[in-house]
Amino acid sequence: MLEDVIYEGYSRLKADLNCMSDLLNYSDVNWKYLINLPSQEYPLKTNLEIVKELQILNGTNSIESFYDEATHYRTNQTYQENYNTSKLELTGKIKAPPPHNVTVAKGSAYGTFSRSFVEFALRNPKARDILKWTEDTLSPDETFWATLAFNKDLGAPGIQHLASGVPNPKSWITVGVMWESKGPAREVCHGMYVRNICVFGLGDLNKIVQVKTLFINKFYHYYQPFALMCMEEWYFNKTFTTVPFESYYYNRLIKP
Repeated sequence: MLEDVIYEGYSRLKADLNCMSDLLNYSDVNWKYLINLPSQEYPLKTNLEIVKELQILNGTNSIESFYDEATHYRTNQTYQENYNTSKLELTGKIKAPPPHNVTVAKGSAYGTFSRSFVEFALRNPKARDILKWTEDTLSPDETFWATLAFNKDLGAPGIQHLASGVPNPKSWITVGVMWESKGPAREVCHGMYVRNICVFGLGDLNKIVQVKTLFINKFYHYYQPFALMCMEEWYFNKTFTTVPFESYYYNRLIKP
């Protein structure tokens, strides 16, 4: 089912859920992982390297999940999608607390999800209650997956928690992003910022190719197009490399 997507609205998450449901119900492929990605990302790993990294994960998910009090405004008041203006609007109403006494977490809308986790997210009664609760919140795609991962008592499969009870942050290897920041230690974006995310330019490439995530976000094909052309050539050459795969690095990440 297709969705008319409104930025920051529930329809954004619903579109992803529709695709996941189709893959579970109609695909003839016995797939093991689903990688959910933005539309302007570029791979940093070859297909062979991605397969090796998923084998190392061995059922573990790569989901960004952390507690962030600064984003409570997204979920302590209600929002509604206005299809006349194609915008998400604040209603002025207070939002009821989340079901099952869960802690609402923050994370990326994207991730590497095991099949069992996708089944849990779509079919588990508690997960469905949480999903229903997010329908009138801001950017539920950045809280739903993170909340399922953060709350250990929910029993979501493929989540690796530290002794402190929080998800292992080192398992977040799906998508790298350069966020706009301030101060002397800030990273320099040689392209431009769009919604506080760096759209990379030529000057960023030396740093990008050292990043360990599977993908990097983001590039625009019409903005500094030589940056993307150089990445394409780098990636093509990488498929013929004889440099050993860094399995030791990724093994350490998922063994907290």
